[in-house]
Amino acid sequence: MSTEMRPLGLYKYNAEEMDINEAIKKLEEARQTHEPIVGYAKEYDEERKQLLIDYHGVAGYMRNGYITINPHLKPCEIVGKTVLMRVTKIYVENMEFICERTSVEAEAREAIEELPVGAFVDGMVTRLWNNASAFVDLMEGHCGYLPLSRVTRLPTTCCTIDEFIHEGELLHFCIFNRRNVEKGARVVLSFLEFDKPWEQEWDKLNLHKYGTSGAGGCPDGNGVAGKTGGRVPCGPFLPAPPERGPGRGL
Repeated sequence: MSTEMRPLGLYKYNAEEMDINEAIKKLEEARQTHEPIVGYAKEYDEERKQLLIDYHGVAGYMRNGYITINPHLKPCEIVGKTVLMRVTKIYVENMEFICERTSVEAEAREAIEELPVGAFVDGMVTRLWNNASAFVDLMEGHCGYLPLSRVTRLPTTCCTIDEFIHEGELLHFCIFNRRNVEKGARVVLSFLEFDKPWEQEWDKLNLHKYGTSGAGGCPDGNGVAGKTGGRVPCGPFLPAPPERGPGRGL
């Protein structure tokens, strides 16, 4: 495959970079070689159950059954994003084409499954869930699961995941394991390899939420009121962090 697979919406696409005749030639070449190309998902037609695609002014149609093999990805979630697709038919006289992306999805799934535990991957945060986890698009809508416990070394009773990451962020992750995945995710991800030491995290959170700082961010060194009304440990109660990784983010 000549185009590297990415999270949905991150493919480069400029609708005005070629005229319509050149676009038709590129579509025919892609059909013959079976190589995927990048298009833009404009709209989902609920009545006809198909995704409307633009390729430099040429109208494309991606029918249900050829849009996704991922039961957790809805066609409407692809609208407004650039997509990697394969051309199956071209109607030159009508300036239209038929395409699919299920084969691209299948290849992305295989690529993720071949990644070893400990490998580093880029991904886009697509959804925060229950303040305690996130789903990250790794390739073509196939997600990794990121629990809060793999984002920070702070006690999870004193913070929420949106204090560390946000939807739409493109970040660097490590594959932690393939067990206990949630809601169709392919792997469990970790952020700790790029994390700051817990002392810096704790100071930052306490300054933001409590207006205090000091040893571990706790004025009395024994703990601060948590979100559940109890007290959470800090300072000497937290484990010493391992050596820092190469750095967080891209």
